Amino acid sequence: LVFFLLTFFNYTLNAKSLNIALFLPFNSSTYSKMAESIHSGINDSLNKLDLNSSVEKFHESDSFNDNLVTFKKINSKKFDLIIGPLKNSSILGLKKEIVNIKQKILILNSDSILRNQFQNNKNVYIYGFNLEEEVLSIVDEIKLEPDLVYVVHNNSKISQKILSKFIPKIENYFNLKSKVLEFSEIKSELKLFKEKLNDQLGQDDDTVIIFFSFLNSQESRNFRPYLGSKIHFYSTFLINNDRYDKLQKYDLQNAIFFEMPIVFLGDEKLDIMYNIQNIPLNNILRRFYALGYDSVLIFKSIENKSTNSIKSISGTINYYNNFFSRKGILVKINDGNLKKLPQ
Repeated sequence: LVFFLLTFFNYTLNAKSLNIALFLPFNSSTYSKMAESIHSGINDSLNKLDLNSSVEKFHESDSFNDNLVTFKKINSKKFDLIIGPLKNSSILGLKKEIVNIKQKILILNSDSILRNQFQNNKNVYIYGFNLEEEVLSIVDEIKLEPDLVYVVHNNSKISQKILSKFIPKIENYFNLKSKVLEFSEIKSELKLFKEKLNDQLGQDDDTVIIFFSFLNSQESRNFRPYLGSKIHFYSTFLINNDRYDKLQKYDLQNAIFFEMPIVFLGDEKLDIMYNIQNIPLNNILRRFYALGYDSVLIFKSIENKSTNSIKSISGTINYYNNFFSRKGILVKINDGNLKKLPQ
């Protein structure tokens, strides 16, 4: 999950130069590649817009005191644009400093908890992966009338946040009680689970069963083949982190989810459409790159006081009540490839 904020000072798009500070975990063994991918996305987006700019990098630490010193240092230099920090803990730790800043701030995050921390602040704008809302919106795309609805999860923090809103929505939408399964409790008995599922399907050829999966890529690969071809399988882009493993995609046949255009589109088309030259190789880093790239477009939108949708490499971005929501392209895995579905 990604959380980072953009702070806008007295800058307009007509200015001669845009001075940017990147406050990201560049020296972290866990986050450094993500930070550099964001950096690459920002650079390519600035080049695409032909903006004259300078970029200075600052390291985001695990220490609150270090981050506070760095944040104050950045503010004292009065950059036109500050991008960072990246991590949830850093943002919450610097909440007081963020709230009290007089300039406009855009927090990039995928966590509704963070959004609640900065509500009703006219200078704070919010944007991020938006995974929770994207998952909720996939329900609205389903035209089936299921007889059974299963939800399988791995009890991760991400899945728990999603489930708290997702379960009530699907049960209300389908007027059915869902069956919630924790993967750790069934993974040792998948063959038995498959037999029970086949019995349910065998009782009536017209039985419609929907699975919503909140598993990671490897768990989904192990689980999906046991469900057979008659199951309708919906998930998140977290199952599509490996870009080049065709066998994995065959294991995930017919899985439906929202994916970012930067993952769906080929490299040549991305370069032609968006002037992307430093595109990362794997899907995880591509998504961080996309957030960096589109953060510049959001900055442009804020400066122009535009409320129009932004269509770019992270998806379609809409503005509502200081929140920039993002939704990707609805895709289906078919014979090892991603196929775009009617939107």
